[in-house]
Amino acid sequence: MVDITITTYNRCGMLKRTLDALFSTVDVPHRIFVIDDCSSDQTPDFLSKMNGDKLQFVALSKKRNGVVYGFNMLWNMVDYYDSFHEEFPYMCYLQDDMIATEKGWLTTLVRAYEELRDVHNIGFFGGHDAPEHPVQELVEWRGRNVLLKRSSGATNLIAPKEFWRSVGYVPKFNPDGTPRGYPDRQRGSHIDLYLTGCMSGSRFVRNAAGENCSANQGKSLMVIPGLLLHEGQSEAASTWRGKAVKA
Repeated sequence: MVDITITTYNRCGMLKRTLDALFSTVDVPHRIFVIDDCSSDQTPDFLSKMNGDKLQFVALSKKRNGVVYGFNMLWNMVDYYDSFHEEFPYMCYLQDDMIATEKGWLTTLVRAYEELRDVHNIGFFGGHDAPEHPVQELVEWRGRNVLLKRSSGATNLIAPKEFWRSVGYVPKFNPDGTPRGYPDRQRGSHIDLYLTGCMSGSRFVRNAAGENCSANQGKSLMVIPGLLLHEGQSEAASTWRGKAVKA
């Protein structure tokens, strides 16, 4: 039902906790795809042992390429699996530091999306709230608070695959020609901006969004907060971006 894609770099401990939480909390048919961006810690050895067992696909890069490259490669592999295996309707992107906190969280999110999508014109949805992205509307659903936004960070994004395809792959370069993410650590990946099309007062420039981004399609983004814990938020620096800097 859901293909789960994860990009990782030099955070073997966090990745293990993320995967362990997935194994114990996801109760729908799923496949897990992971790409490692040439880690220098124990990540390659750990993933090699997991490949073909609990993980459907593992790629170990021989050089640093950055999160955009890894994200697009995983998306391609998901399409490949759909061509030769059972086709799953949803794709979920997770960073390597997202810890599921509730059994059945993915089932809850998909059910909420399917019941609310037409009324609220929802595109992406997820289980982690990025509070820097403002709430447009608060909806009560089955005793839970559901947040409707125009954007969110790319720590966790889920959507039907046809919606992912309508937005399009994330380009390697920004409109001004600078690379998205690594090796230009000061600009971040711009994945969330490209996909959702909105920002939250951050240093990202608006024209880095895609023409068919979620905002330009007039879609809302649905969040049920608390289903996922962003463990890496407590770190002073991200392994993808380096230390955050002010504009």
